[in-house]
Amino acid sequence: MRMNIRLKRGLLTLATLLWMGQIYGFSADTAEQSSGLSAMVCSFIAGIFIRGFDAMSPAEQEAVTESMQIFVRKGAHVTEYAILGILLLLTFASYGLKRAVALALTAGLLYAALDEYHQRFVPGRSGQAKDVLIDACGLLLGLAAVRGAEHFLQIIKEKKKYRAADAGPKA
Repeated sequence: MRMNIRLKRGLLTLATLLWMGQIYGFSADTAEQSSGLSAMVCSFIAGIFIRGFDAMSPAEQEAVTESMQIFVRKGAHVTEYAILGILLLLTFASYGLKRAVALALTAGLLYAALDEYHQRFVPGRSGQAKDVLIDACGLLLGLAAVRGAEHFLQIIKEKKKYRAADAGPKA
């Protein structure tokens, strides 16, 4: 049974707005809070992927996690905005908007710019244009993922139709 289109639109809109709120919440963290979260994520990753990490001295562990932080922080930007791109595209498309991809990209870029501007007012944080570019990469990745999934599903649908036509009526 297909989901009621109004319910689908409402849920997608709500999910998009909640995700935007989550991004805002991450950006509202002070520099100290943000660095602490990044360090915790780096330690978790290092504990899984770096043999002997737990046996290292605290100074060695800190050096390892510090070397990972730039990748984790920028990876978080890409991931946050890839998810936002997916949600924006699905939301706009659910309303039948013809230029859903362009709207999703535009809305995502505006939000990224506003998010960086917002960070200028958070203690220890600064808004950076390069982060908007990184966010844009995430948006494009999310949009490409949706388009790729749509293309893949269309291929499957066509193959099923072809097989059904090939089978013909049974005698």
